[in-house]
Amino acid sequence: MQILSFDQVVNWLINLGGLANNICQKETFSGQGIFPVNELQPSIIYIPEKLQIQVKDLYFQDGKIFINQRERYQENYALFFESYLNDFELKSQAFIQIIEFENELRSLPRYVIDNLSQTKIMNIDNRNPAGTEDFFLKRFIDTRQVKGLNNQYVLAPIFILVNHDSNARSFVNNNGLTTIRDSQDQGQFLHKYTDGSPISFFYNYGFASPESFAFSVPISIINSTLIDKVIRINCKDAVFDNEYSILETATEYIFPSLQIANRINPRLPFLKFSRVLTKFNENALKEIFCLIVDYNQKIYIEAIDLLDKVHSRTGLELRKALIYELKLILKYNIF
Repeated sequence: MQILSFDQVVNWLINLGGLANNICQKETFSGQGIFPVNELQPSIIYIPEKLQIQVKDLYFQDGKIFINQRERYQENYALFFESYLNDFELKSQAFIQIIEFENELRSLPRYVIDNLSQTKIMNIDNRNPAGTEDFFLKRFIDTRQVKGLNNQYVLAPIFILVNHDSNARSFVNNNGLTTIRDSQDQGQFLHKYTDGSPISFFYNYGFASPESFAFSVPISIINSTLIDKVIRINCKDAVFDNEYSILETATEYIFPSLQIANRINPRLPFLKFSRVLTKFNENALKEIFCLIVDYNQKIYIEAIDLLDKVHSRTGLELRKALIYELKLILKYNIF
């Protein structure tokens, strides 16, 4: 089948019950984006639940994406989904950029890759040693999926072409996915997909974004004069719950994750840290937390310096993400 145009996809979507009013696709300095046709009029994208593709129902074959549980979808919807993915999305510049990002990430200087691995900022070697076609297709899905129907990960045609901005309004997930751009808004259509850290956005989506949160890298703190056990931060995954749940063993306090900077509420990271270790002196906890923050600052500064002479697009984006993370750590924690 021939490559689908944006207008063809929009018309097909509307005929199947979706909304895509007053929108067009344009090139931006960082890729493609969704813009209003008429700046003076509001724009809306609405994807009903029947037009959301559940990620778990997809499979890859011969460089294309197909629906595995086809009986779950009406035939005209299934045809639209597969045509949208294979004849529009996979022919787009965005998919090419995913492949370029992954190849450039693996092509960073060895000393940069080793430093990021040793400091546990990220492990590039474990990401995709083979560079297979299915891997690129999976990465494409990972960068496009959003929580929709029944809080499951889905692909939502057209909707997922809207770019992320941490300061934009969030979309609405209620009997379908809805996002609106008011006539007072400036520039392209934007919404916030999720919360995260600059490093997690770079690693998961391939671009640097000035997010609101920073998390510690995995680290163990041993200081018997301040606390009776080792404090171990297990991983860098973001945990946004109001309270941490830690695992206490005979020798360790294990945090699944530790937020160390919060632009919205700079006092919250230490408060959450101290609430789960209430039996210890506050000054001792501040000293421990300070050690964790200082260590993260140190390794980010080192990584930024190592990337100073790397000029690939991915290298520049990585350096920018590291700087965003460092700025959060330097500025947005109070304890």
